[in-house]
Parts: sequence; C-alpha cells; structure tokens
Amino acid sequence: MNELLYSLKEITKLRNIIRCAQLYYGLIPGYEGGMTQNEVARQLNLTRNQVVTLLQEMRERGLLEVKLRVPRALEWEQHVIARYEKDYALRDVRIVIDTSIPNENCSRSGSRKTSDKTSGIASTVQAVGEEAARYIRNVVPDGEVIGVGGGRTVLAMASFLPAGMFEWLRIFPLSAGGPIQITANSIVATIAAKCANQDKTEAHGLYVPPLTIRSIDESTQEKKFYLSRREIRGVYEAAHNVNVAFIGIGSLKTEAGRRRTAEYLFADDALIADAIEQGAIGNILQQFFDADGNIVKCQLSHRNLAVPLEHLKKIASEFPAKRVIALASGKDKCEAVRAAIKGRLFNVLITDTTIAEFLLTESNRI
Repeated sequence: MNELLYSLKEITKLRNIIRCAQLYYGLIPGYEGGMTQNEVARQLNLTRNQVVTLLQEMRERGLLEVKLRVPRALEWEQHVIARYEKDYALRDVRIVIDTSIPNENCSRSGSRKTSDKTSGIASTVQAVGEEAARYIRNVVPDGEVIGVGGGRTVLAMASFLPAGMFEWLRIFPLSAGGPIQITANSIVATIAAKCANQDKTEAHGLYVPPLTIRSIDESTQEKKFYLSRREIRGVYEAAHNVNVAFIGIGSLKTEAGRRRTAEYLFADDALIADAIEQGAIGNILQQFFDADGNIVKCQLSHRNLAVPLEHLKKIASEFPAKRVIALASGKDKCEAVRAAIKGRLFNVLITDTTIAEFLLTESNRI
C-alpha cells in the first residue's frame, strides 16, 4: 500500500478507522480483549454512531483480516500511545514516513541511491513539520496563546501554516533567540514571526543574548538584569502561560547535534563535554536531561533565558486543556526522545517511523 498517495482527508479518515479497529478488536499489545463501542467512543472522543460507521466502513473496504492492512506509520500511532500513556502520560502521537531509510519511500521495483540520503533526511524534517501544521488545525482554536521553541522541525511546521488559517493568535517564544550568527531561520523569534502570518496575529520576540557562564551567580544576576526590563519580563512571563507549546528536541549523541548546541549557546567543547559528563543526552529549550528524563544541572543549563523544563512539565500535565507538542525526526534523536518521554516533558509527539520503531522496540526495557 503506497503510503504517500493518501490525501489529508483520507489520512484523517484512515486514522480514525485504524484507532477504532485497534481498540474494538483488541489489536494493541498489552491490552487484553477489545473495548465496547461506547468505550471506544469515549477513548477517541467520538460518538457511538461515528464508531459504528467507521467500523462498518473498515469491513466494507476489506481492511481487517488477521491484522490491519494499513500504512504502518498510521498503525503504529496507537501502539506507541498504548505503550507510553499509562506510565509517562503520552496522550497523542502522529507518525510520518522516514524518507531517509532506503525501503521506506521507494517503489517495489526500485531502490534509493545512498546519495539521496541527505535529501531524504530533509524531506523527513519537512514531513514532520507538515504533520505538525495539520495538528495545529485540529487542536488550536482562534484566540489561542501558543509558544514555540527553535529548530529545523519547528521551523518546517511554521512554513506549512497557510495565511488566513486563524483570525487571531498570540505567539510567544519559549526561549531567547540565540546568537545572531546562527542561520536566521533557526532563531525562535523568526519562527514565531513565520507562525504569525495572519492579519490579526501577534508574535513576540525575546531578544536576549546567551548569558554569562563563569558562574551560576553571575548568570542569575544577568538574568535578573534582563528581566528588570519591562518589555522582556512581559514576554518571558507570558511564555509561561501558553496553552499549546511546540518544541524541538536536541541530541548530544552525535557530533552534529553537539555542534548545533555549541553554536546556539556560544559554548566551547569543554562546556559540551561537561554537560555530557553530568549525564546529559538531550536538550529541550537549551536545557538538558539525562537518559531517564531527569533535568541535568550543568554549566550550560544557565546559558539561555527560557521557560524552565520544570514548568514545561507542569504545562504537559494539564492535558487536554494544555498540550506540549514535541517534534522530532532522525535516528540520532531516538534516545533523546525516549528520555524526554520518561521525564514527562511533553504529552504529544509528532515523529517519524524510525523513532517510532525504536520507541516500540525499547518500551519493554524502560
């Protein structure tokens, strides 16, 4: 089944059919038996009549035999939720195809050249961003207050938001913008501005350079100085009160990830090494966490003005009133994504098949 041929409308319908079938027929590992139609309706926030209609369409289309005959990217979504919802409060998942993997996006008679891998990675970043933009349309009402972090995938999401989709939004950066030498498109304020391509939408910037790291006391004093300025304090405090937050996840497991982190925070190799020595494997909003999702207090933790991860966890705990939506793609992010799930740093994940497969394979080892 060619996973790339489905329209947005068809994908949405298929997703509902798949989730109904998985819950009704007990096709999710770890679930004993199936749910009733009423239970399925409550779980998926549908009416019982909608569940009946979706199950009937599934039978008419011949989608159910021994297992669901559907794209695995869609099939795995409910599996990942089932594995991580109870213990780690992961409430929703969207999965797209990882086009950097040779067999994920090629015809049965052909194969991808290894020289296409780089473009495949870029395509996957775009696909995750596009799926996030679709998600916004479903969960973000007019007048909402949203926050955005930095990174390529969050930027991709912003680029897929069409003008006129909302009458009015208020958009705040969840962290300061980073050094001006970094490509403009990766700066949080730029991403916020790209999200605000509607006539009445407000986008705010948090223009604070990386803070001093000679000592925690100096960083604290410097932070107090910037927050004494009303225009900075107002944006910073408002960012703590967003109802929907979109964040990227950085990894320290690869040289490329370490380099991007160092560039963004004006950090040298010694500071990156210090973070790793303290157990850091990933970062969100330029704050670090270890393999169990515990927040790591290293020298770099005080380098950027951002919504603290402790507060991000609080926002994530208030689902469905509030959502922290993590965007991640690429095999180098696998361990960082799993760690952030364990730390309950977000409650919605939009990712690719490579990370999803890792999460399903490794779930029993947590």
